[in-house]
This record gives sequence, structure tokens and C-alpha cells, in this order.
Amino acid sequence: RIVLRMRAVHPNSGVQSWYHQQLEQLIAEAHLDLSLQLSLTLPTAAAEIHKPPIARPAFDASPTSRIERALKSWGDKWQTRFDKASERIARTFTSRNFTAAQESMRAALASAGFTIKFKPTRASMQAFKSVVAENVGLIKSIPQQYLTAVRSSVWQSVQRGGDMATLSKRLQEHFGSTVNRAALIARDQNAKAKAAIESTRRKQLGITQAIWQ
Repeated sequence: RIVLRMRAVHPNSGVQSWYHQQLEQLIAEAHLDLSLQLSLTLPTAAAEIHKPPIARPAFDASPTSRIERALKSWGDKWQTRFDKASERIARTFTSRNFTAAQESMRAALASAGFTIKFKPTRASMQAFKSVVAENVGLIKSIPQQYLTAVRSSVWQSVQRGGDMATLSKRLQEHFGSTVNRAALIARDQNAKAKAAIESTRRKQLGITQAIWQ
């Protein structure tokens, strides 16, 4: 039995920052696009909703359906974009995370007197795929949760006659909450990914027990 004292392996802050920036950029673009669509649709539609039914053009789609169509159109468009981006972001994040974690672990072992060269194994590849899959799912969930929150604010605005000033403030709040959630995802997943590869490599090296201080 060998007792080894080595420094701790911490999550890489640069990888976490990159991941958060990728998510925030997508969220910002989606937020701007939704704000534009609603500014073009909501005031007119809301005004028609509050008119007497006889005053509405008979041949027009109902104002409520136009608002719902605008929300659905945005949701479909950005769900597709997040879906497409999710695989790229998740794979790049996981690859960078695993490289950083392994390099940090190798350096820690080297400082303790052990020279190790890590190679791909079945366990490490499985850990990689698991981290990618979890992150793809989380990234895809972002526009769904954002739209759910936004939809409620939109219909509250309609009830007030299409109050875009108040709605814009609410959309900004939803944007901020979504960006904060992205930061939480980045921090949580960065730690989990580091732990996944560190655990896999420890087992590969035969390290069965450890004490963190």
C-alpha cells in the first residue's frame, strides 16, 4: 500500500468562463430577437383585443392567435438553434475540461514524484460521453424555460392593453434570470466534469482511497 500526498485538482476557471460566455451569447441573441418580434406584434394585437368585436376586420386572424403564433415562431426558431449549438458547445466544453483536469492531475502527481501519461480508456470515453449528454440536455432546456416565463408576462401585458414599457422591463428580468441560470449550469457542470475524469483516472491508477484537506 502506497500513501501519496499530492495537491488538490480544482475545476478550471477558464473553461467555466468560456462555457458561460457561449451560453450567454446565445441567450442574448434570443432575447433581442424576441423583444423585436413582440414590439412588432404585441401593441397592434393588444389594441385589437380591447376593441369591440364588431370593430375588428373579419378577414384577419384573431389578435390572440397572432400573439401566440409569434411566440411559437420564436420558440421553434430558437429551440432549433440551441439544439444545433448544444452538441458543439457540450463537446468542446467537455474536451477542454477533461484536458485541463488531466493536465492538473498529471502535474500534481509529478510534484509528488510520479510520472504518469494518461491514455484514452473505455472508462474515460464513457465518462466523456456521459458529461456531453448531460450538458446537451441542459443547453436544450434553456429556451424552453425562458419562453415559459416570458409567455406569462406577455399575456399580463396584453391584459394591460399592450404595455410594452412594463413588458420590456419584465423581459430584461427574465433575460437576467436566464443568464444567471447559465452561470449556475457552467459552474456546476465544470465541477462535475472535473470530478468525473478525476475519479476515472484515480481508479485507473489504482487509487482506492483519498482524504481531502
